[in-house]
Amino acid sequence: VNRIEERTGIRIALKDVFSYTTPEQLAKLVGADGREQFESIPKASPKEYYPMSSAQKRMYYINQMQPEATAYNISFAVRITGNIDIQRMADSVQKLVDNNEILRTSFITIDSVPIQKIYDSVQADYEYISETSLTDEQLIASFVKPFDLSVPKLLRVRLYERGEYKLMLMDMHHIISDGMSMYNFVSELSDIYNGNRGSSNKHQFKDYSEWFNNTDLSEHKKFWAEMFRSEERRVG
Repeated sequence: VNRIEERTGIRIALKDVFSYTTPEQLAKLVGADGREQFESIPKASPKEYYPMSSAQKRMYYINQMQPEATAYNISFAVRITGNIDIQRMADSVQKLVDNNEILRTSFITIDSVPIQKIYDSVQADYEYISETSLTDEQLIASFVKPFDLSVPKLLRVRLYERGEYKLMLMDMHHIISDGMSMYNFVSELSDIYNGNRGSSNKHQFKDYSEWFNNTDLSEHKKFWAEMFRSEERRVG
């Protein structure tokens, strides 16, 4: 749905995909008069720091109460066969960090206000380890560790030499990523390693958080307040 809106400039509802089940039907729907136009979120102006999104605030406060917890770590492990250029992989991980501001972001409080600070340059937390006596399962179990959110290195990558294959481990905090983002990061890393330019993102996460924090949600609030009042009357 989002891709259709981005490519055509026309907004459609998720339910439309299930009601108009063929490309021809969707094309007619998109081409119909009176459809709501898609508006891209604006780019955020340069600032020293930016407010966190509501979801980031929630995870930040939980982290402050439980700094040693790893419940919000998102991890990824993959066996890689074939020849791997070790230096190119290191350069590719660094390029991934360079491309994506959220991978160069720290989370702190200033005057009791939770904010995110983006750094112009951060050395990627990447290491190639050629020798280890641990099994894959032991490596994975020992790899996941707590993150210090005040340090802009919330992605760590390790590449282990295992003889017939290499084991790549990635770990990041949920405050900078989710399951889809992890997939996108891995896909972008593959593109960079294989000689493509990598991310051509027009927007960074700060653009979303700035847009969301400045969006008028009063109509949404009114809708849900009325919805809950209706439920109260029904229960009563």
